[in-house]
Amino acid sequence: MNKKLNSCLLLVCVLLSLTACEKDEDSGKVIIYADHDMFDSPPEFFHGEKSLSSEYLGIDALYSYTTSVEGKNAAIDYTYDFNGERFSSQAGEANVQGAKVILSANDKSGRNAYELRPTGDPDDPFLVFDLNEDNEGSGDACGDYAGPEFNIQIDSQCKTAQLYLCAGNADGVTVACGLYKQYQAEDSNIPNCPYCN
Repeated sequence: MNKKLNSCLLLVCVLLSLTACEKDEDSGKVIIYADHDMFDSPPEFFHGEKSLSSEYLGIDALYSYTTSVEGKNAAIDYTYDFNGERFSSQAGEANVQGAKVILSANDKSGRNAYELRPTGDPDDPFLVFDLNEDNEGSGDACGDYAGPEFNIQIDSQCKTAQLYLCAGNADGVTVACGLYKQYQAEDSNIPNCPYCN
């Protein structure tokens, strides 16, 4: 009797583990990039009840915000100041009420990355640049990062160049590589970034 009970318990544990694994397959991450210089003050982003913390990327005023997502899409709330007005998708938070931003979380590898630029239009609050699509960018740049890793401030310029190259954003590549090359001009021991010509 104990063997049957133990076998049943073991089977239940295995099924619970598999269910947990299946749930993980339905979750992913969404990464938002925002240049704080495009806003009157740093924007705030929210997913569900959670405020997303920002991480400085070491290039000008570029920050990233990351959230875990259940399902195929993330409904992102925001509050930001732009051209002297406060915009928000949250009720009572601003003088201009806008719609939530819906971002796809279909790629479970973690490359659900978007750059958001403010528009000042409550019906379409951001220009959304999908950094996941590599059809306009360089396919070679869209794989794992293959640049130097020795100093987080300098490395971030090369990593940002990779991000923009993958997305096909030539202006972003130019800015990131320009900053990286400034560091190289000051220190000849800094290796080349493979994403900069």
